[in-house]
Amino acid sequence: MSILRHVPFLGVLLVLYIIIAFVPATSHSFSSDITFVQFTLPRAASPVQLHVGEVFAMIGIIFLYFEVVKATNTGRDTLVDHVLSVGVLVACIVLFLLTSFAATSSFLILTLLSVVDVIGGFAITFAASRRDISIGGHN
Repeated sequence: MSILRHVPFLGVLLVLYIIIAFVPATSHSFSSDITFVQFTLPRAASPVQLHVGEVFAMIGIIFLYFEVVKATNTGRDTLVDHVLSVGVLVACIVLFLLTSFAATSSFLILTLLSVVDVIGGFAITFAASRRDISIGGHN
């Protein structure tokens, strides 16, 4: 169960993106033509449409929050989390540059979320560890 604690949430989202991209019936599901959810607000003149890529971006933002919360932990396990997050970032960059299914704006947003996760994770961990050293050290 403790190994699941190290799984990067954005990596799970990346795997879901790849699975959906390779399902034959949904091969074009990340384009702006296909609506994932449509609803109408009571006072709105037109319906609100959410496409698959937009839903993935919203889920990615929520997952980024949980990744930032995980980055506040200090300890030996933090290094594993950072290495896995860097691995997800490298996979996102490689897929974005070398594959056609990942050459979409929604995948670019997921890649940028991964960049924020890596940079923010290192910055937060560095700040938290510096604070722990100053509390435990001699002043």
